[in-house]
Amino acid sequence: MKKDEYIELHRSMKNDIIVDAIASLSKIAARYTLCLILFSQLSVAQQIKFVPHTKLAATLINDGYENVVAQTSKNVTLVSFEDSRYRYSAIGVMRAFGHTVRTLPTSTTKVYFIVNKYGVPLFALESKNFQTLKSRKSGKSVRLPETGVSRRSAQATALARRFRPSNSSRFKTDLIFHPEVYIKLGDYDNPIAAQLNIVPELRTLLFNGLFLSASMIIPLYNELDAVGDYVRLGPTTLNYIAKFGGMNFIYASVGYFKGERYGVETGLKRFMLSGRLVLDARIGLSGFSVMDKGYIKYDDLDALTWSVSSQY
Repeated sequence: MKKDEYIELHRSMKNDIIVDAIASLSKIAARYTLCLILFSQLSVAQQIKFVPHTKLAATLINDGYENVVAQTSKNVTLVSFEDSRYRYSAIGVMRAFGHTVRTLPTSTTKVYFIVNKYGVPLFALESKNFQTLKSRKSGKSVRLPETGVSRRSAQATALARRFRPSNSSRFKTDLIFHPEVYIKLGDYDNPIAAQLNIVPELRTLLFNGLFLSASMIIPLYNELDAVGDYVRLGPTTLNYIAKFGGMNFIYASVGYFKGERYGVETGLKRFMLSGRLVLDARIGLSGFSVMDKGYIKYDDLDALTWSVSSQY
């Protein structure tokens, strides 16, 4: 090998070594930067460290609440629950508030309440400030959070999903009894004709947002149509509800509905102005169906229905 060729080869190898060294240093710097980023994110996440609020969770579960999440940090208490016991939802929410107030840590300065239905978060409430009231009987002071609809509903909901709920409602069946009364004008001998039924309903949550509802109509007293003298199928549907984009909900049902109709229905509900204004749009396809003496009689799916409504 000539001297010039040897010098050129040496320079080429030296350049390759420099390039490899720069590449290696770049990789090390990139990894070091990534570690710094991860460490900074970890340190930020550790600034708000939640621990289970076992007393509040046990209290809510003992009172019949499901899908319970009760977590507390140094300043924030997060409560997520589903009321499956009290048929009037406002009572259920207020009782959950009462349980929270009685067990609220003294260091809490912010409370988030997330109300669920069928495993789907409906809305989130956030405490604006606190009022301190003193009981005349016990002399103890109670801190009452003044709540309103949270503007950080999505963030609070995402935070609650990080924790595994207790007393899950999946595959649990509720038995509900509905009274059913029909009255209409009769003939001269019987001016008012009536029909009285009891409708037991079985309701089971299969998955978050997906639930099955099945019922039977049991006649107790009947002066109307002869069909009403027999035990027959009541409203039985497979239902799905999901939330997206803030306070928007889509829902769908398929099966046998009230009014002796079967088919499918889907719709969209949008809540605005902190829930005071509701827009509801739905569309369905149905046909006639009735159970008569144990036999199901039905017609074609021939009725396309739709509606758009609002409520303030």
